[in-house]
Amino acid sequence: MGTPYPNPISPAKTRIGWIGIGVMGAAMASRLISAGYSLTVYARTPSKAAPLQSQGARLADCPFQLAQLSDVVFTMVGHPSDVRSNYLSPNALLSGLNPDSVTVDIGIGIGHRTSASIPTPLRCPFLKFLILTNYKKLKIIEW
Repeated sequence: MGTPYPNPISPAKTRIGWIGIGVMGAAMASRLISAGYSLTVYARTPSKAAPLQSQGARLADCPFQLAQLSDVVFTMVGHPSDVRSNYLSPNALLSGLNPDSVTVDIGIGIGHRTSASIPTPLRCPFLKFLILTNYKKLKIIEW
């Protein structure tokens, strides 16, 4: 396997952003904090981020700010309109991404039509995953 894109991830260097802190998303985000990653979260209802903030997560005011503070951004939301809103609306992710950022959607709210409607800038790969495992057994995979 070649050199990881764009750089190897590590808790000391990689800033993670997370949108979608429901039951599964919050558990996965918590695991990243426990592994030593710097985590920024965005929540439409900021009070829902309190448990993650108590573990050290930073709360972003909007997806744009979260993107600016992150090298890798995960989204895990349940409805296509939420996906589009997080990526495309004013103050959204795509307008705030840094060069060489990576976005990863692991929610169930994005299908082929929704992903096709999100223009992928050349500077940022857009990866789509569907989680088919017990979130308590997830491991951080370095790519």
